[in-house]
Amino acid sequence: MAIIKTPDQRVRVFISSTINELADERQAAREAIGNLRLIPVFFEAGARPHPPRDLYSAYLEQSHIFLGIYWNSYGWVAPGAEISGLEDEYRLC
Repeated sequence: MAIIKTPDQRVRVFISSTINELADERQAAREAIGNLRLIPVFFEAGARPHPPRDLYSAYLEQSHIFLGIYWNSYGWVAPGAEISGLEDEYRLC
């Protein structure tokens, strides 16, 4: 079955990056995405009562495009985890 999209259903761009690195570049990406009338989606804008993986997984599932902005750090590996949240986002996309 084909999905009919209405004009209010804009393309969502998930931005994957660390919070501390490349802040200016992340802001420029958000602005560029908004200027294209697309919706920037980024983890730190989300509500906090949900576990982090549940939150970014839901964001990824609802997004159409994945944009990774990385530099020296590829995220933090939580105790008991095998990969960082950033790598998990990439694999889920």
